[in-house]
Amino acid sequence: MFKNITDGQRNIENKIYTLAKNKGLSSEEIEPIPDGVGDIKAYCESSPRIMWILKEAYDNYVEDKPAGGEWNLYDEFDNENVWTIPTWQVIAYIVYGVRNEKHWTDMPWVSENTSMVKDLKSVAILNMSKMPAYSSSPTDMTPQYEIWRSILFEH
Repeated sequence: MFKNITDGQRNIENKIYTLAKNKGLSSEEIEPIPDGVGDIKAYCESSPRIMWILKEAYDNYVEDKPAGGEWNLYDEFDNENVWTIPTWQVIAYIVYGVRNEKHWTDMPWVSENTSMVKDLKSVAILNMSKMPAYSSSPTDMTPQYEIWRSILFEH
C-alpha cells in the first residue's frame, strides 16, 4: 500500500514540474516546490489524518522577484531548526494538540517542546501554488487555483 502512495506522490511531483514548464512558470531562476507527505507510512497510521492547505511556499528572491524552488516542502521537516519557523510552529502545535487531545491551555509552546515538530512529517501539506512566492503575496488565490486545479484534486 505505501509503495503505491509513494509512487503516486512521485507521479504528482512530475506533473507539477511538467505543468510549471508548460505554463512558462519555471525557468533557470525559479522552479516548483512540490508538497505532500514526508512520511507516508506515519501519515497512513496517524489518527486523525491531517491535511493542511496553505497558500504557497517561500524561497529566495532575485532582483525583487521570487526565485529558487526545486526542493520538496516535506524535506524541510528534516531540518533540525524547523521548529523556529513560525508557520511550522503553529501547525506542529495544533497537530500535537489534536492528536494528543490537549487544550491549548495545557500545552507548552513549540519552543519549550521542540519534539512537537516530529509530527510534521506525518501530516499532508498542500500549497495552492507550487511556485515560490513573496511572504506578502496577494490573498486572492484564484489565479493559482486555476493553474494548479488538476493537481490539487489529484493530491
